Amino acid sequence: MNQVDSLVSEIKGYRGVDEVKFNQSLLQMIETRFKTVATVGGGVGVLILLAAMILVFNTIRLTIYAKRKLIKAMKLVGATNAFIRRPFVVEGLIQGTIAGVVAVGVMYLCFQYLLPVYVPQFGIMEWPFGRWYYLCGGMLLLSVFMGFMGSQWAARKFIKETSISE
Repeated sequence: MNQVDSLVSEIKGYRGVDEVKFNQSLLQMIETRFKTVATVGGGVGVLILLAAMILVFNTIRLTIYAKRKLIKAMKLVGATNAFIRRPFVVEGLIQGTIAGVVAVGVMYLCFQYLLPVYVPQFGIMEWPFGRWYYLCGGMLLLSVFMGFMGSQWAARKFIKETSISE
């Protein structure tokens, strides 16, 4: 709001400008609603990230359960937990990479073909940081990170629990 006030006072100082009018109440309402939408959107985003991490966790857990006899055999011949855990973490990284590539592809298709049809003004809007590939790179990195963290979490928890005596 301070930026708009300073812009109004700057424009009033121009020669030939008698009066500057703008709907200040509408601007305040838009700013308030934008903050609300951003907060709710951030909360939903955090919930989606948590759900994705739990899905990776459960997938790796089921894989570990399915290979429990192999894990027991590996432990009997002296394999360390880190050695056994490594393939499961790689699987989580692969899942994260595939999810990130699919998400970037869907986002590209939406922004390139779908949005310009339904929102004609979309072509003149500028992306954050100037280019959309920053958003795609961030989304891909976040997907890989979430796959890594979910698989690391599951592998640490369930490989320790898989003991030789079972």
